[in-house]
Amino acid sequence: MKVICGKEELLRGTQIVQSVISPRSTLPVLSNFLFETEGQQIKMSSTDLEVGVTCFIKAEVVKEGSITIPAKRFSDIVRELPGDGSIEIKCDDNNQINIRCGKSHFVLMGLPKTDYPILPTFPEENQFNINRPAFKSMLRRTSFAVSTDETRYVLNGVFLLVEEGKLKLVATDGRRLAYIAASPLVPLILLAKMARKVITKKDYAVKFVLSLPFTLLFTVCWSWGEFLGYLLGTRGATRHPMREAL
Repeated sequence: MKVICGKEELLRGTQIVQSVISPRSTLPVLSNFLFETEGQQIKMSSTDLEVGVTCFIKAEVVKEGSITIPAKRFSDIVRELPGDGSIEIKCDDNNQINIRCGKSHFVLMGLPKTDYPILPTFPEENQFNINRPAFKSMLRRTSFAVSTDETRYVLNGVFLLVEEGKLKLVATDGRRLAYIAASPLVPLILLAKMARKVITKKDYAVKFVLSLPFTLLFTVCWSWGEFLGYLLGTRGATRHPMREAL
């Protein structure tokens, strides 16, 4: 694999995928992100097995290929490279990654793509759209009522239901209940991660896909490319106490 791209594009992509990588992962490959070519662009993906992100950046693809790269080391290298030159990234059959920019040359060891978890695809069916301000408001009006009692795991999240063309959000801790209408259970920690991605200063549209059995996929379109992420729901969605009430 051999690609050439600009520092700004590469750094933005690296910051996006690094945001979900856990520094305390017990699996070495989860400290890496997936770096692969797709047409005349680079596809960068990462996951901690709960949250996943994928972003695309523009590049000159000389030779197609894929590799997983240590996220922290790669980010530190890219940040220190000069901003006025193109960055060349080359990977050989031994998973050795060569990074060149001007007179700078760095070598990293990666892992093959086959070692990396497979991220969900974004299907065309079961999609629905909601604008960012509306979804932000719905999150704020329901997430406060989520239970923090770990013994009642089924209440440790916000229940999402798509019904009759409306998105409904419900949360309860057993004493209070929050409900709003605008079906997986999205755990609170995942909801917080998702909120950080979609609550921005700009009014981007948010696209969701409910994909069975328990995956909630969402995309946020950015001006410099497409950002794709996914959250894993839980089996509590099928027996959530609010399901019958709705």
